[in-house]
Amino acid sequence: MKIYFHRYNSISEAGILNAFRELGIEVFQETGEMRKKSISHEERISTLATALLSAEKSGVPFDCVFSINFFPHIAEVCNKLDTPYLALTVDCPVIESFSKSIALPCCRVFLFDRHQYELLRAFSPDTVFHLPLAADPALLMGLEGIRTGDPNLKEDQVYTPVMEKEENCICLVGSLYREKSPLYRIGDLLSEHTKGFIDGVLDAQEEVYGAAFLTDCLSDAQIDEIRRAAKQAGDHCWPELPDPICSEAYLYRYIAASYFLAPELACRNRVHILNALAEHFDTRLFTASPAKECGLSEGVRVFGPVSSYRGMPNVFSRSAINLQPTLRSIETGLSQRVFDVLMCGGFLMSNYQEELYDHFTPGKELAVYSSIPDLVEQCGYYLSHEEERRAVADAGCKLVRSRHTWRERIKEMFSMLA
Repeated sequence: MKIYFHRYNSISEAGILNAFRELGIEVFQETGEMRKKSISHEERISTLATALLSAEKSGVPFDCVFSINFFPHIAEVCNKLDTPYLALTVDCPVIESFSKSIALPCCRVFLFDRHQYELLRAFSPDTVFHLPLAADPALLMGLEGIRTGDPNLKEDQVYTPVMEKEENCICLVGSLYREKSPLYRIGDLLSEHTKGFIDGVLDAQEEVYGAAFLTDCLSDAQIDEIRRAAKQAGDHCWPELPDPICSEAYLYRYIAASYFLAPELACRNRVHILNALAEHFDTRLFTASPAKECGLSEGVRVFGPVSSYRGMPNVFSRSAINLQPTLRSIETGLSQRVFDVLMCGGFLMSNYQEELYDHFTPGKELAVYSSIPDLVEQCGYYLSHEEERRAVADAGCKLVRSRHTWRERIKEMFSMLA
C-alpha cells in the first residue's frame, strides 16, 4: 500500500507515521505546511493534484491520501481524481468537519469523540466513523533518555530530566486555555446581561460531569451577539466555514459552545482544580499559558512547558498522580493525554467521560472523579496508598501498551474499511 500523508505538525503525526511503517505501508510525506503556514488555498490544491496525477502517470498511484484532522480541499481534489481520502481527527472541535465536503464519496473520516460522530453521522452516514485515539510507543524513548549514564543511548536521547526522581506530587501538563479563549478576549464587547448569563451557564456546567448542555443554553440572540463581538474583535476570532453540511443556525450554535464557552470553562475549571488541590498537596503545573493571569493560588508550583517526547514522559512517570481534566467540547471521547500518561506508566486521574468505560475499568487501570471535592478526596487516598496506586498505574500501562497503540488503532481503521 502507498499512502500520501498530508502533514502540518500535529503532535500525533509521528506516532501514526511510525505505525504505517511498522505495518509495511509506503508513505510519501507532504510537509510544505509544516514549514510554511501561509500557503494559499490554490497552492495546496495544486501541490496535491500534481502529486496524485504524477503518481498515476508513473504507473504506481497512491492508494489513498491521509491526514490528521479533516481538510475540505483534500476531499475535493481526491473526489475529482477518484482517490480515497482518509482523515483521522485528534482535535475537537474541528470546524472543517462540518464542511459539506465530508459527504463526498471519496471520504472516510474517523472521529474520536462519539458524540461528534453521532452529530455528523446524521448528515453523512456513509463517510464518518468512530475511532478512539491511541498512544505512540516512541514515548518510551523519553523514559529511556533520562538514564543519562546509559552508554547505549544516542546523544539526542540523553537529556536532563525535569524530575530527577519519583515525587509524591500531583501534576498537570498542558494549557490553562486562557490564551485559547476567544470569549475572554471579547468579554468587554458583550452586554452585562449576556456575560452574567454565560457565567451562570459555565458555573453550572462545571458542576455536571457526563451531561453536556453548553450547546443548548444560549439563545439565538446571544449567539448572534457573541458572533458580532467576535467579528468586531477581528483576527479571525469567529471561525468561518463556507458551504457547511448543516444549517447556518446549527453551525453557529456549535461554534459558540465549542469555540467560545468550552475553552473559557476549561480555564476556570483547571484553575479551580489546581487551587483546591494545592490547599492540601504538592501540586504542579507544566504549561506555556500565562499562569499568573488566570487566578492560580501561590500554592500551585508553576513550571514552563515540557517537550512531548522527552519532558512529558518524564513528568508522567515520576509524578504520583497525573491530572486529565477534559476540554468540554469533547463530550464523550478520550483525549490523547489519557493514552499518553498510561503508556508512560503514570497514574491517571481523569474526569468522568462516557467512553472511559468502553476501554478501562476505573479503580483498576485509572481513577475517575466526578467533582472537585471527589477529586481532592481521591487524590488524598491514592497519595497515601502507594502500593495500590502503583498497581493501578501498572495495569493501565499494560493495557495501553497491548491494545491502544497507534499500530493497533491503524489496523482497526483499515479493518473498518474492508
